[in-house]
Amino acid sequence: MRKSLLQLLFTFIVMAGSVVGYLYESSFWLPFEYKIKDRMLQSRGEITGDENIVIIDIDEKSLKTLGQWPWSRDKIARLLQNLSDLGVAIVGLDVVFAEADNSSPQKVLAQLGLPHKDVPDYDTIFAETIAHTPTVVGYVFALTPDSIQPEGNPKSAAILVEQNRPKRSSLIKPYRAILNIPQIQKQAYSSGYFNTIPDNDGIVRSVPLVMEYDGVLYPSLSLEMVRIALGEKKINIVYDENGLRQIEIGEHIIPTDFFGRLMVNYRGGQNSYRYISAIDVYNNRVDPLHVKDKIALLGTSAAGLLDLRSTPFESVYAGVEVHANAIDNMLHEDYISQPIWARGVDLLSIVILSIVTLVALLVPSAFFSFIALVILNLIVVITHYYCMVYQGILLNTILPLFAINILFIVGQAMNYFLEIRQKELIKHKFSSKVSPAVMNNILSSGDDILQGIEKEITTSFFRFT
Repeated sequence: MRKSLLQLLFTFIVMAGSVVGYLYESSFWLPFEYKIKDRMLQSRGEITGDENIVIIDIDEKSLKTLGQWPWSRDKIARLLQNLSDLGVAIVGLDVVFAEADNSSPQKVLAQLGLPHKDVPDYDTIFAETIAHTPTVVGYVFALTPDSIQPEGNPKSAAILVEQNRPKRSSLIKPYRAILNIPQIQKQAYSSGYFNTIPDNDGIVRSVPLVMEYDGVLYPSLSLEMVRIALGEKKINIVYDENGLRQIEIGEHIIPTDFFGRLMVNYRGGQNSYRYISAIDVYNNRVDPLHVKDKIALLGTSAAGLLDLRSTPFESVYAGVEVHANAIDNMLHEDYISQPIWARGVDLLSIVILSIVTLVALLVPSAFFSFIALVILNLIVVITHYYCMVYQGILLNTILPLFAINILFIVGQAMNYFLEIRQKELIKHKFSSKVSPAVMNNILSSGDDILQGIEKEITTSFFRFT
């Protein structure tokens, strides 16, 4: 009886601690949960990315041919024009042109005090090319205050409509926008930020689809490109009593967390999408079928340009391909998310699994308890893997596993030490009262050794005269 009460008490402590930890101490267990989910993605293996998404890569070969970055704007204009001539559907620039092109002949001559009226201005050429090609320009938000004062707001053609917005929004609110020069920004049809925010361990698992800057909502580059690709004008931001719930573009429903972040369902490691060297586009040495009617992202895989990220699949991964994955997820509605009801499932599973583990520990057989432990662990891992990979639903894995295993380890230790104590008590009380054979029989009994037992026995009485 005492053993059962101790097991019950400890089960309640572990169960309550796990529930409280789930609700209020997520910063402690989240790193472990991230690693489990990363491993599940890796175990799933790689998936072929959408062939209609391509990456125009400012790679080492391009840098070697056209020179170090940044290139003069006339070269980038030629690259965009060639893509447009090849019939590209839309081009997103995963790069910001925050300063004027000082290599422009007009600016060079002006600095030298020489006539420059009819001399080409590369920024003007670039801006006009952007205006006449299906290009969405990119910019970046500075998330924390720095020594530079905010200047200007981004330009977006999207109409963002908020439904049931609470008084306090949980959206990310950056400090300032690092924009393209006004000449470029003015000519662009639309723009989107391309920030990627890694988790505390440095791995990019999600992208913020919407941020609130200066009281106005702005879409990410990937979200804006999806909106344009779907031919929609409006983006609905839907809230509930808990915060942001989802983003809607036409019939497409995009699940996010409360901060407006989409967890990226990575297709695999780098090169899940077709990479086309920028120099090949520049020189028109590209198969038109690789570009025509495609969604293109202009970015870099060159290590020297510092746009490399860590993902669940690779520690060195081109940042532009993160956006390609996000676009792929949204177009195909292939998501990984945690719906609000999943929190209830997580809490209920902690309670149920703790009770099942307690029942297994109360069974006298240690072997049976161990088999039950293995089965419970497998059920949790396999069920959560299936939900994540095949249903796109995230369930908490680390806390149920913690509850099961800590209960088993401590519970078995309790059983062991209580059994040792009982045997020592038996030895002390009966060592001088019964024979060694009876003592060994008592100690080897699998039943409670302090309880009486009933048996039918035969006795003989002898009378001596």
